Amino acid sequence: MAWFQDGARLLISGSATTGPEQRSVWLMSTLTGELRVLRDDAWGAAASPDGSRIAFRNRRDNELWVMGPGGENAKRILTLPNEFLYERVAYSPAGLLTVMKRRTDLESVSIEAVDTERGTTATLFSDAKLVDFLWTPDGRIICSLSEPPPNDRDSNFWEVRADPLSGRIKGQMRRVTQWAGVTIHDISMSADGKRLGFANRRDQSDVFIADMNARGTELLNVRRITADERVDWPGAWADGGESLLFYSDRNGTLDVFRQGIDDRTAQAIVSSADEERTPELSLDRAWILYQAWSGTPEGVDPTTGRLMRLPVGGGVAEKVMDLRGYPGSARTARIRQVLNAKGHPDIRCPQRQGDCVLSESQPGRIMFTAFDPVHGRKREITRLEFEPDTNLRSTAWALSPDGASIAFVLMQRTSGAITVLPVAGGTSSTIHVKDWTNLDAVAWGPDGSWLVANSYSTRGGTLLRVSLNGETRILRRSSAWHERPVVSPDGRRLAFAERIPNSNAWILEGL
Repeated sequence: MAWFQDGARLLISGSATTGPEQRSVWLMSTLTGELRVLRDDAWGAAASPDGSRIAFRNRRDNELWVMGPGGENAKRILTLPNEFLYERVAYSPAGLLTVMKRRTDLESVSIEAVDTERGTTATLFSDAKLVDFLWTPDGRIICSLSEPPPNDRDSNFWEVRADPLSGRIKGQMRRVTQWAGVTIHDISMSADGKRLGFANRRDQSDVFIADMNARGTELLNVRRITADERVDWPGAWADGGESLLFYSDRNGTLDVFRQGIDDRTAQAIVSSADEERTPELSLDRAWILYQAWSGTPEGVDPTTGRLMRLPVGGGVAEKVMDLRGYPGSARTARIRQVLNAKGHPDIRCPQRQGDCVLSESQPGRIMFTAFDPVHGRKREITRLEFEPDTNLRSTAWALSPDGASIAFVLMQRTSGAITVLPVAGGTSSTIHVKDWTNLDAVAWGPDGSWLVANSYSTRGGTLLRVSLNGETRILRRSSAWHERPVVSPDGRRLAFAERIPNSNAWILEGL
């Protein structure tokens, strides 16, 4: 939200409460309560001090626009290359338009002054730890900066003087708060500069399991099995569906655990200073397979990882092969990176026959490769091509129990489709999921005749049972968001994660 200086009008960026997800900018009168849409495909709006202009980002956050106070005369000012996004738009007290820009890989974040006539920018401040910022009426820039690892879920306020006309920084950045356990985003300030508002968000995810009826059309006895307040994601079923492999950062970094369905505590299977994730069981049930990445310097993502195998009965882990890329942090939740378990590389193994499969990505491309748990890579199965700016972290996939098919989803706002790719080669097919959009998770039923998918919305998630003809049945609705559904081999149980946002509004006075 952003106020006009007159205090009588409020800009709201959000989605309608009904119908398809659509990012829009709304204008609300605080005198009459009237609410109307100024523009669709718009987000993060801010009003200039004199109220004559509104700056905003487009839905994909790669364009900067300016329009009149009633939504008229909209003009695109800047378009970013594929590897960058806009995150915050703010005016200085003198009417200078400034934006926060970041690389999609999080390696750089900067505040830039915008010349709206020439369509050019000048960098004012750059720091990869920058989370949010705003201008104060007296000419300061207030920032929230994340703390260095391993406390990078925390952030604090910093400030610096700047010229409201040019944006030029005056002096050094000064720390304002010394908090722990606070994650600052969505900063706002009262018109007189006396009160600073912000949201403190500490997302977490928990693993749930549920019994399924014989037809897989209903969830019964849904219960949470992870009792911590950390990040927990399902991996694979073990012991014939009597226990679950999952990964969690409860010990600081992501490690692999096993927990029986009736147990209250979990057993650590793999625990080290490395990041271990996505445990799978090999076809012969002899190996626990998982992905591992070693630590890197602050602000730098690893570029390669390792596929590891560990004997099911315990022993020494061994490397199977190297992996290309890094799926992104599955544990650090910040305003610029939503907590989720998606990304590539990722692995899946069949339950009855066939090879395990690895997914890896490059810009605009996902490659699927068959591999053996002992000998490593075998052959490329297929690859999917996308537009270069497609967010491949919004994709998810699953391998059918018989190892014959890959189900793949790309989250799309206006449609819901599951692409089925034959592992042996041939033509793919599409399941059009009726009346649902924004599919972002998928899993196979035990006989391959149905799937489980999640439909995402800003209001929460809906787990669906999807027949191969696209017919659906709702399994679970939640105000949380669902990740990584996994059906047990016998079809009796479903495991899934619920990503739970814990957000509270705070006010800081006398800053």
